[in-house]
Amino acid sequence: RGFLVLEQSNLELSNLDSSNLEVYMTEEMVALLRRCDWAEVVRLASEQKKALRVLFKLLYHQDDHLHWLAAEAIGKYAYDIGEKDIEKPREIMRRLLWSLNEENGGSPWGSVEAIGAITVERPETFFAYVSIQFAFSEDETLLPGIIWTQAQMGRLLPGRLDEYRDFIIGCTKHSVDSVRGYAAWAIGELGWVEGEEALQRLAGDNAVVGLYERGGGYRKLTVAEIARESQDVLLKRKK
Repeated sequence: RGFLVLEQSNLELSNLDSSNLEVYMTEEMVALLRRCDWAEVVRLASEQKKALRVLFKLLYHQDDHLHWLAAEAIGKYAYDIGEKDIEKPREIMRRLLWSLNEENGGSPWGSVEAIGAITVERPETFFAYVSIQFAFSEDETLLPGIIWTQAQMGRLLPGRLDEYRDFIIGCTKHSVDSVRGYAAWAIGELGWVEGEEALQRLAGDNAVVGLYERGGGYRKLTVAEIARESQDVLLKRKK
């Protein structure tokens, strides 16, 4: 069923007060995101301002998978509106960057992931945002999203992200589990054989992390399992 199914439920929705309407929209948007129905999410975010606000609110949801889904949806929404006016996604980028500013006083949770999702939809146009995003790498809570972006961009633009190789490999020693997990994953994604020793050191790392993959995939794995997968990828590329 379509989000809000406006053609069939105008009367029903008109009887809802503002708070109940937002609850209803949120439930519907969550359902669409869980199904990875990107086209419908983009359509509704474009047509309904309240739906767009709900999508941005979900970007800061504490459910890790859901907030990643919202980030990817925002990336696809930004791509769509950029087809008519490229300044529109740039405005969204500025808004997200502002949320990362400590002076803003807001929560940066999810903003880095959304910046990354917008960037990978137009890798050449927004390539500069990789380094802008990296400027926030001292905040360990933002590192998984930063590493995810670097890995995705490195695949799309081979060789252009090599300057971050030592940084990402070094993150396999980080104290935060998710940072180690995403770093191990990125080494495999980017085919960096220089990271083989780092992956070997993670063989006994049984910390469980959530790993988001572009397109909506999400798996709970130990860091050791992620490292083994990356080792397998590197081995296959050698053959």
